[in-house]
Amino acid sequence: MLSHSIKVELPEKEYRRLLAIARRRKRTVKALVKEAVEQAYLNPPITAEELMRLPAFGIWKDDPRTDEEILNDLGGNWSNFPLEKPEIG
Repeated sequence: MLSHSIKVELPEKEYRRLLAIARRRKRTVKALVKEAVEQAYLNPPITAEELMRLPAFGIWKDDPRTDEEILNDLGGNWSNFPLEKPEIG
């Protein structure tokens, strides 16, 4: 296993917040940060498009349209909206 060390400077207020969280969870700040980084790699953020395809979202799970088409339909088809302001009289 490769191991790398990264040094980060935090403002005192931020360090104290991390320290308080670490103490509540009975961990060191180093262990808390390591756990947070590992969780971020294991569970990357989900995009809106991925969210729409989850079974719990249901209604668009098996929709044959592309994600862009679904989002355009939901948003009132803004992709066809003119970007220029209309000239008023």
